[in-house]
Order: sequence, then C-alpha cells, then structure tokens
Amino acid sequence: MKKEDGKEVQIGHTTRAKCKYCSSKFVCNSTKNGISTPQKHLEQHCDQYPGSVKNIEKGQKHFVIDIKGEDVVVTHWTQENCTKATIYMIVIDEMPFSAIEKPGFKRFCKVAIHKWHVPCRKMVKTFLSMYNAIKEDLKVELRNHCITLTTDTWTSIQNINYMAVTAYFIDNN
Repeated sequence: MKKEDGKEVQIGHTTRAKCKYCSSKFVCNSTKNGISTPQKHLEQHCDQYPGSVKNIEKGQKHFVIDIKGEDVVVTHWTQENCTKATIYMIVIDEMPFSAIEKPGFKRFCKVAIHKWHVPCRKMVKTFLSMYNAIKEDLKVELRNHCITLTTDTWTSIQNINYMAVTAYFIDNN
C-alpha cells in the first residue's frame, strides 16, 4: 500500500493482512493463499496472541493426576508432557506406535487437545530415551539387593507358547 493524496492505494495485486497483536504483515488472500498463514502466525509465531502455544505454556496452571495415578499435582500444559503421556499410554495399553497416526486418535486430539501437535510414530526415539532413563533408575535401585528369578512356561489350547519371568527382592522397607 502506498499513500497518495491522503488515500491508501494498492501497489500490485497482493493483499496483505496485519496482525492486531504484533503488527506483523503477511500475504492474505482467501482465494489464492488460503487462511493458513494468519492462523499459523497466531498459533505458533505471535508472541502477543494469548492463545498461542508459547503463551499457553507460560499461562494458567492445571490440576492433573500424576503418572502413577496416586496424587493430584499442579502443572503447566506443555507439548512435551502431552507427548510423554502418549508414550506412556502406548506402552501401558500395549498399542502399536502407529496408533497415533490413525484418524480416530487424530480427531480426538483435535477436539480435546487442539493446541497439541500430534507427533508421528517416529517418536520411538523419545520412547527409547525414557526407557533408558527408567532402566538406569531401576539399576540404581536394585544395585544393593539380591534378586531371585523364577520362570514359568506353558502352552495354550491354540498351541501358543508362553513364558513368564518373575523377579523377587526384599528392600529396606
């Protein structure tokens, strides 16, 4: 836009929009460019917009139940906490990692947790790092204990073999 004789005159054929929160300008034409540019700007890049992911993470605290399901704790909403909770769900419920790419789960997340960007099944790296951290904690915990292992094997009616391993130890409590 250019001002001539006190009036704004459009130069070229590009329509521009201005963010009312941070005054950034970007291309905005609903037929040529769509509305994803201003929407993405508000949600991910605009520091002043109260609904952006950056401001939600800094904002209101929430009451949530801890991972063990025993205590109520106060925490901030973060992308990382949602991802960790998803990994926990996949492991505990014995689901495949591809479950988060299914349409039903994606729809649920859009409705329930619309600010969370659902990761792809390649989040296995995050799972492995969590696994290694828990494994190290378990090694430290069991380092000073004697452990006894027992096994049990059986075959089902469908001729499927099963094996169970049970570990016993006595701690100071």
